[in-house]
Amino acid sequence: MDHQQFKHFVRSSVESSLSLLGENSKKAIIIHFMKNYNLKTFDDVSEFPSEFETFLGALFGYGSSVLMRAIIRDMFEKLDIEVSTMDMNFSDAVRELKKMLIPEASNTL
Repeated sequence: MDHQQFKHFVRSSVESSLSLLGENSKKAIIIHFMKNYNLKTFDDVSEFPSEFETFLGALFGYGSSVLMRAIIRDMFEKLDIEVSTMDMNFSDAVRELKKMLIPEASNTL
């Protein structure tokens, strides 16, 4: 997997999990996040994992943890890897998956 594919992979998992809130809510969250962080594409969410966690926390408070666990679970399930989502936040999950899936990424983290 290359860097661009990884970015798409993370975005896909985030979008899939946000769909639990409904399509309009998902779109509003994505647009608002992109606007707040001046992103041209939502693929860049993988470059701002802690900011995304903070953003969802500001929107949903404690409820954001449910969404974060759903996103993390989705990413690992797509790769057929078992993980306890209670032990990992979104930033850690993105970092670990990046190291596993993009060999040269472990040198840049």
